[in-house]
Amino acid sequence: MKKVNKEMKLQIKYMTKKGMSQVKIGKVFGLSQSTIGYHASKTQKANTINRVMNNKYVWKGRKAYMKKYMSERYNSDPEFKSRVQKDNRENQRRKNAKE
Repeated sequence: MKKVNKEMKLQIKYMTKKGMSQVKIGKVFGLSQSTIGYHASKTQKANTINRVMNNKYVWKGRKAYMKKYMSERYNSDPEFKSRVQKDNRENQRRKNAKE
């Protein structure tokens, strides 16, 4: 069994941020996908979603569908609209706090 040191953890996180899949990173280091997922869990989910959603061949229709669905729901459901606005304010506040 191979041990993961600090340098490897940093490289795993860097590769994850660049959008590499867990399988590819695992092959580079000779580790299992679950081990890579454990060490990259904080950034892996967001980056995976971004990578998949940017795949125009698979998700082109899905992105258009979700945009239409969210727009219709936003305009027809006042509770949903208030939640979205609240989330947007919180995200903007966090963004301003970082700067």
